[in-house]
Amino acid sequence: MRYKIKVYFIFLILITMGILLNYAYPNTSEMIYPKKAEYLGETTDLSQSKIKTTIPVVETQIIGRTNYRDKVLLVDKNFSSELPIILIDTGSQVPTTNSVYDIDLGYFVSKMDEDGYAYGKLSIFDNINEINTLTDIPLHDESIKLRIRGNSSRNYDKKQYQIKILDEKNKSKSEDLLGMGDASDWILGVSFIDKSLLRNYVAYSIARELNEFTPNTKYCEVIYKTDQGYEYLGVSMLVENIERDESRVDIPQYSNNSEQIPFLMRRDRYKDNGLILKTYSSEEKLVYGYIEVLYPNSEDISKKDIALLTSKIDLFEKALFSDHQETFLNYRNMIDTQSFIDYFLINEYFLNYDAGFNSTYFYSDYSGKIKMGPVWDFDQGYDNNEFIDSNLYTTAFHDAPWFRQLLHDPNFTKQIIERYTQLRKNLLSTENINMLIDSTVSHLGDAIERDWNRWGYYYENDICLKSVNEIDRNTNTHVEEINKIKNILSIHSQWLDENIDSLYQFSEFVIEKDTEFKTTIDFKNSLAFIFIITWMIVIIIIQRRIR
Repeated sequence: MRYKIKVYFIFLILITMGILLNYAYPNTSEMIYPKKAEYLGETTDLSQSKIKTTIPVVETQIIGRTNYRDKVLLVDKNFSSELPIILIDTGSQVPTTNSVYDIDLGYFVSKMDEDGYAYGKLSIFDNINEINTLTDIPLHDESIKLRIRGNSSRNYDKKQYQIKILDEKNKSKSEDLLGMGDASDWILGVSFIDKSLLRNYVAYSIARELNEFTPNTKYCEVIYKTDQGYEYLGVSMLVENIERDESRVDIPQYSNNSEQIPFLMRRDRYKDNGLILKTYSSEEKLVYGYIEVLYPNSEDISKKDIALLTSKIDLFEKALFSDHQETFLNYRNMIDTQSFIDYFLINEYFLNYDAGFNSTYFYSDYSGKIKMGPVWDFDQGYDNNEFIDSNLYTTAFHDAPWFRQLLHDPNFTKQIIERYTQLRKNLLSTENINMLIDSTVSHLGDAIERDWNRWGYYYENDICLKSVNEIDRNTNTHVEEINKIKNILSIHSQWLDENIDSLYQFSEFVIEKDTEFKTTIDFKNSLAFIFIITWMIVIIIIQRRIR
């Protein structure tokens, strides 16, 4: 009898252990984690999310309020510069745009009867380490077609151009311009609203250390040959276009029988002639903007592969917007996390409120991972949005499409904080940024004064940026603008140094370990169950032997 009591006592202990084991490791496949991770500290008030108010409003009239459209600054052949000189000659042809804004539709619509291109010649004068003049033998003398580019910026006095290099049959031809690699498509321009002339240059220079596909840039001064003579257009940049190419975004070529489809995509405004994907977030109106496939192009890609790419983005977005932890964590298998973190930090550091919404690029190679980048367009960064001031004492990029959802994972946030701390020691240190700004100003030299002589009527206008909270955000000299940029970046980065962990307030899940959930089977619960059943069988056998 006493043997039976001992056996039952052992049996009771084992059952208790099994139950405790079960509760110690709950079934994660059935749990939902609606609880936010607690942020212990002074939480920044982000109830009025700045970034939501900065979605650009497209103007349908002439903007800039300059009234100097007819102003012309002419130079002669003796014009000289320490920067490369670009000379454009399109004869009697005038470049325009290839689209017009449709008020009823709310987006730009392609022109049916013209592409906006003017045909002509582009000459580049660049005597390395020497003064360049228009009387020199050009380093490049190319046939081109060019048109005005940009959305709101197309209405500015100082234009930006899309340039395509052509062969003798007017077909696209690749050329290595100023040592930036062979390509046929190029961008020429510095945004008219960037009176510092360096917002994109500085941001790209830093981003290039993190993403090798970041566009290369070369400063130059632009002359346009017209019936009146040589018209000076000011300081500009020759910039690599973001496209799939061995010298640009170097991903494998598309093949319609590949298991993984390499792609280059962009989130932006709706484009009526683009290959727009109908993805989960856009169909459900969860985010701003539309995703356009830039590569493979619409002429090459099969319908089957369009469906596969749509499904790929759908799976990623459905994971991001899931309230179920296990489903949500699947996003980790789908992205190159480091690229998302670096993209977040570059745009946050430079207060680029437009990023994430417009001109937001991402790509994939045969690895199948979604990779963010390259970065693009910082002309409204550094507190340079016409209507909205930058709040230096909060984060902004937390609310960009996809990133708000990624911040639900505190482990993703933890990696952002660790990466920021690392970058602040060198690449994003105030000393390094200021040194880069100063060296860029020095590189531009006297070209800054010439550019201001041409466009200063706008640069010195006190209504370029709207005053906010009775604070005048405008500057009237280039030196003032540079000092403003340095001050803005210093204040914002110092705030981030002390408060970047406020990003934890966006966490939706409590995740103890950096673990990927790939199955609905809970092995820990199963182990507890097997443990109980096994010992029950052992006890029954022991009881029978006792009898």
